[in-house]
Amino acid sequence: MISEDWLKIKKENREVELFCISILIMYIITWKYWNGLGRILMKTHSIILSTDMVEAILAGRKNKLWELFSPRPAFNAELDHVDDLVYAVFTNGQICRSRYFAGDILGVREIFGYDSEKRRIFKAGSSSQVTKDNKWYPAAMMRGEWARLRLKILSCQVIRFRDMSNTDAFAEGYCHLNDWKSAVFRKAATAWACNEYAWEYSFCLENC
Repeated sequence: MISEDWLKIKKENREVELFCISILIMYIITWKYWNGLGRILMKTHSIILSTDMVEAILAGRKNKLWELFSPRPAFNAELDHVDDLVYAVFTNGQICRSRYFAGDILGVREIFGYDSEKRRIFKAGSSSQVTKDNKWYPAAMMRGEWARLRLKILSCQVIRFRDMSNTDAFAEGYCHLNDWKSAVFRKAATAWACNEYAWEYSFCLENC
């Protein structure tokens, strides 16, 4: 005859087994969820860069890029805080979201052409002479999957234009702060005068 103690022990062991199985199932579901969420959040984008900026990346001088807030905050709005999901919250209640996140990949679109053997070449860092059609094609015509440079976003922070230094300008790919200022005036004439906020992204080449 099976004793009651033995049945009790067997029942307790069964409950422990069921508990362990449930924990394992929850772990698998949680891992798959977060793994899938990571793939959703980390996306691949295309970005157009000038020949000078591409050459700066190839030379290892450029590891940052910036862009203005969109939508741009009100003139008198001050930054209150930046949360972990890279949302900038201002004192007037306005919220601006970063376009890129850490882990995102930026495929660089650049000026390209074709050599005499109809091979695709890029203007930046190229010593080849374009012979087919005798012209370079604008970066906007380049397909994203042709990108030879893929930049991995490492971090994102908020900057104000007048806080930039020569070191920051060099990391942006310029030789001097004045060169960076000139580029800002070409892209956004009021950004420097109004000391606007911008996103600054640090990056490295993919697989770095």
